[in-house]
Amino acid sequence: MNNQINLKPVDLLSDEEIKPLLQIINYDKGINPGLNEKPLKLESVEGFKLKSSDWQKSRCGISFAIFYQGEPVGEISLSRINQPTSRVGGFISIEHYGKGIGKATFRRILEIAKTMGIKEITSTIDEKNLVCRKIMEPYVIES
Repeated sequence: MNNQINLKPVDLLSDEEIKPLLQIINYDKGINPGLNEKPLKLESVEGFKLKSSDWQKSRCGISFAIFYQGEPVGEISLSRINQPTSRVGGFISIEHYGKGIGKATFRRILEIAKTMGIKEITSTIDEKNLVCRKIMEPYVIES
């Protein structure tokens, strides 16, 4: 599975790579309104670029598009990358659930975080998001 998953920084995406992400953000029943419990509408490629750039600057973060078999299927982000404890969040299109993409992506983002010197990752997961809980559960260390 890992060789079918690639992460690409969103600020390096072409307009054609952004368009499928816009479709997921705007119309995927598994994603929206799950993003902060309010519908997010991004009408254009330029809107996506601006929102992504603003988010990365304000959160001191980096966002990656998730590619599965060469197609963009979601996004994963790290925020507070200038601190020892970072936050992770993201989404995958509902049509790609159950393919191991989430697990492979989470392992990959942990590798990236480690190379950046990040010592700890936190996340807020909705109690109803059983898929995400299952992905992250093996990595949870509670104190």
